[in-house]
This record gives sequence, C-alpha cells and structure tokens, in this order.
Amino acid sequence: TFTAPDLVFERAAFGTNHNLGSDYQDARADLASRLDQQLARLSPEERDDVEKTLVVIREAIADINNALEQDPDNAYLQELLQKTYREELNVMRRVGGLTRNVMLRNDI
Repeated sequence: TFTAPDLVFERAAFGTNHNLGSDYQDARADLASRLDQQLARLSPEERDDVEKTLVVIREAIADINNALEQDPDNAYLQELLQKTYREELNVMRRVGGLTRNVMLRNDI
C-alpha cells in the first residue's frame, strides 16, 4: 500500500533565500502587544481608520505570501512583501505616536 508523506506547508516569507529577521519580529511583537491599549486611547473615528488600514495591509501581506508560494524566487514580490511589512510597522508606530501626543497635551 502507498502511504502519502506528511506535508507541512508554511507561509512564504521573502522567497526561498529570505526570511523575516529577528529585529523585525521583535519590533512587530512589541508594537502588536501594545496596539490594543493604544487604540483604546484614540477617538472612535481614529481607531476605525487605523483598524481599516491594518486590515488592508494584512490582507495584502496574505495575498503577497500566497503569490510567493507559487513563485518563491520572484524578486518583485519579495521586495513588495518587505515594503508591506514595513508599512505595517509604520502604522503601528504612528498609533503609538498619536497616543503619546494625546497623553502629553495639557491644554485640554
């Protein structure tokens, strides 16, 4: 009898010769751990805008990863994925900056 091997499928991360560095992973984990708390400090409109932006970015990351599964050595997709991950970090950092500005205002 033929037994099919157990296959493990992992998300592509910058193709076959690239992966997310530990610096990125550490920065993202740190920002993500504080994101909910920081979002709670924003107005409902600001919070909604940030959440919608993050959904779009994360959907793009998933789409690019899916494309990389089909063409893992595609340099354009690898670069696009890196830029999209950086944009996600930038959005999370901006949320932190917004909440710091709200907390520092004394004129309210």
